[in-house]
Amino acid sequence: LLNEKDSSASSASAIVLYLISYIPNDSIVLQEAKKNIFNAIISDNTEKRNLALDCLMETAAMEEACPSLVSLGAQELLTPYTERRDSETNFVASLIQALLSASDVSSTSETGTKATSISVIKRVIEALNTFANSKVSFIPTVGGYVARCRTILLATRSLATNETNFKQLRANNIEIVLLNLIKNRKDDIFLANSAALKEASYVIWTLSFREESRDQFISKGAIELLKSFLIDCDEQVKRGINGALWNLDEHFGRKTNQIHNNNNNNS
Repeated sequence: LLNEKDSSASSASAIVLYLISYIPNDSIVLQEAKKNIFNAIISDNTEKRNLALDCLMETAAMEEACPSLVSLGAQELLTPYTERRDSETNFVASLIQALLSASDVSSTSETGTKATSISVIKRVIEALNTFANSKVSFIPTVGGYVARCRTILLATRSLATNETNFKQLRANNIEIVLLNLIKNRKDDIFLANSAALKEASYVIWTLSFREESRDQFISKGAIELLKSFLIDCDEQVKRGINGALWNLDEHFGRKTNQIHNNNNNNS
């Protein structure tokens, strides 16, 4: 698939890589996947490298596949690219590392995962600001490939699961950045794209377990903003919004508990 020039090759390759999450780590198939994808990334063939990076990004956006990608050494492979800000591959490499961060387990860390470099976190914040402060529908990565808002939000949620990363996100005003993004792009991204809205609500839900973020979200009007989406949304989105509101709005939590108890009594 990596030898194909058709644009669908990246998505097809991503699906193939996704399937490796069901294959034992010591299998020949997994090692072949690693050899082909990783060799393409470090090769002198720019077209093949770009396709492999996009494939890796698409796969890293599938949460079930992330542990396998981490076990293959994807984080270590990409580190040199994330350290060179002037490199054309810096953004996509940083995005992939952020997507994989929640699966990058550490036996010595109290939080269970390794902290991500500050430069990677800043690249993700920059991408969120780009979506918030413009009308773009995607951000170019490499070779004509792109990253969409849903992927950036997923990367943000992945980062937020680690305490050290959370502190860096807060240092970069993550709550304000997210709320500005949702407010500014409500009509053309979030009302039109349930996948992006789902990820936005899940990011807020994840962050709002910490008191500092919870207070900031409440003071900046997150409760009313989230409730405005509840009128017409699918169940996955509703679950994310309800989860965030449960943390943010004590009255919402009490009401939900009351409804739940009434339903149990009626049954």
